[in-house]
Amino acid sequence: MNKWKLLNLFLITFLCFGFRTYFDGNRWNISNDSTASRKLFVVIENGSTTVSNDVGDQDPAKGLGDNPTVDELMTTIFNDYNNINASFLTLVDDADGDFAAEGDRRTITIKFSGGDGLQAGQAELEMDGDIIIGCDVGVDEDLLESATDFLRVMTHEIGHCIGLDHPQESTNAIMSYFSGDDNTRLMIDDKMGIVFLFPKDPAGAEEKNSFGLSCGL
Repeated sequence: MNKWKLLNLFLITFLCFGFRTYFDGNRWNISNDSTASRKLFVVIENGSTTVSNDVGDQDPAKGLGDNPTVDELMTTIFNDYNNINASFLTLVDDADGDFAAEGDRRTITIKFSGGDGLQAGQAELEMDGDIIIGCDVGVDEDLLESATDFLRVMTHEIGHCIGLDHPQESTNAIMSYFSGDDNTRLMIDDKMGIVFLFPKDPAGAEEKNSFGLSCGL
């Protein structure tokens, strides 16, 4: 193999393994056994508060009008996470009928905090051993002034809550520091990480040296 082929092989390998999960494979205690067992519940503070809608024409939130509510914007984020074909993860809010019976140790809580030093948002996991049993997300109230900023930051922080970390070498992820302010939705590396954590087919989601060329997302 000449040096150019070797270099190309290295670049393909480097670019195709971008997603990162937290060390030790921390997971929520959810499974694909039933509709209820797939759910993580999201409790949203001030869900009826409106947000100035400055998203681009191609974003699903554009159709929500000039001042969508926090709840409406969060629904579009839930849809992004829930519509990954190879993943069983299901995000719902606390109005879901299964919340009362299933919400214990499976809840993400979102709060808006002003003047506490938050740059944009922060997610803090609550652990029981290597199992995630809760996550608190604090976001700056300034995000309510821009739906674009809201979607980008909230999608990123929800990613942390479900177990995704920062892929430092990738730009193909909302979880990356290098993804750019114009990226507001899940990208290919994010989706690969979600499938790895919550696979409908565990055998198909095993780590294999496929160079990223086969991925049913």
